[in-house]
Formats: sequence, structure tokens, C-alpha cells
Amino acid sequence: MIHWREGTVCEVTKTWPGVHQTRVELTAPLPGREDGDRVISAIAYTDIVGTPAAGDRVLVNVSALARRLGTGGF
Repeated sequence: MIHWREGTVCEVTKTWPGVHQTRVELTAPLPGREDGDRVISAIAYTDIVGTPAAGDRVLVNVSALARRLGTGGF
């Protein structure tokens, strides 16, 4: 099952061609982590979703984090 969360981009922390790394504040906690931090790292593939900026509302796939698999190494 895919887990989704809405959030707001806090900042763009790093960019490279076709990718922006961001910090996103989620509107709800990760599944099973009601007391957890709601600010996560996320990446945006700009050719697919456009270029994120601080204040943008986003929809984030948090499935790996919900399963405690981490971020995939970034």
C-alpha cells in the first residue's frame, strides 16, 4: 500500500540537474509515528513535477519512511 501525506515545502536544500532536494513539513504524522517529527527530506524530479519552492503545497509518497526503510540513501 502506498502512504501519502500532504505538506508544505520549507526550503530547497540542494539542487542538481533535474532534481531538487527539499525539506517538507507534513500536515499529519507518518503512519504509526504519531509523536514523530513532521519535517522530512524529500526530492522532486523537476521534469516530472516541476520546480518546488518554499511555501509550495505538495503531496509526498512516504511509504518507505512509514515502513522505516529510510530515504534510500540521500
